[in-house]
Amino acid sequence: MPTVRFRITANEDDTQDVIHHVENVDEDIERVEEVNEIDAYGWGDSSSAGLSDSYGPGLHYVEVEAPDEDVAERVRVAAEERAYRLGAVIEFVDRF
Repeated sequence: MPTVRFRITANEDDTQDVIHHVENVDEDIERVEEVNEIDAYGWGDSSSAGLSDSYGPGLHYVEVEAPDEDVAERVRVAAEERAYRLGAVIEFVDRF
């Protein structure tokens, strides 16, 4: 099952808009989830990672589990198009 991962720089409302848009790409999408930055990197907490308590404004990590590669590609296209329309910056990555 392919997993699409992306980072999006946007406010919370625009991020949720992209997530909702991706959820509607295909009824067989298993999971769409915003992942906490610390969870994404596997850090226990920000103090042990040497980070401040603030993550910085507007950076969100999203994972999508698609049933197959065709749906995964449609997810990428839909997320990129929606982010562009909202003026958000999106980057697809293999892992966070």
